Amino acid sequence: HQIEVSGTKILVREYYSPQTTEGCPALIYFHGGGWVIGDIETHHQLTGYLCENLEAKVFSVDYRLSPEEKYPVPLDDCDQAFEWVLSNSDALGVDKNKVAAGGDSAGGNLSACLCLLRKSESRSMPKSQLLIYPVTNLASMETDSYEECEEGFYLSKKSMEWFREHYLNSTEERTNPLCSPLLAENLTDHPPAVITTAGFDPLRDEG
Repeated sequence: HQIEVSGTKILVREYYSPQTTEGCPALIYFHGGGWVIGDIETHHQLTGYLCENLEAKVFSVDYRLSPEEKYPVPLDDCDQAFEWVLSNSDALGVDKNKVAAGGDSAGGNLSACLCLLRKSESRSMPKSQLLIYPVTNLASMETDSYEECEEGFYLSKKSMEWFREHYLNSTEERTNPLCSPLLAENLTDHPPAVITTAGFDPLRDEG
């Protein structure tokens, strides 16, 4: 599917299986990659796996990437994609009351921030969240897991600093809850979440 966001077309890939019958649940998925790399192709195997095993349609969002499109553009793209699924639920064959949001790493960040954004504007929120080793605090990289896993593993502290620099417009944005959802004052009434952390990961503690 192609959807239009602020005059720009972004792709949303729909996954379905023999188990995804009319009126099934849906998961809107935002890929990881530090807001800079990754796309629906890099996560094709994962999103297909989720579709098969959740018995839900999965909509993988090819949101625009930084540094060409910094915050809040990637978040706005994800928000508009979520809204598009809700608005077209009948045509897409999904239950609009069972639409979840999720993602890995930066995608987990976008999912959690999506909930904060939609709650602040009193709009429909996801039914639930799937947060796979999410980035939740861009204001501090001083946790034990950042110290223990600073380098030598797939994700390093230095690369996280590089991603943060590319995504945000200023150091002030690091403490904005729509960039660092862990710093939100109140998460009451947010959708229930499945949160997965990885042992050898700088992001472990903030998950």
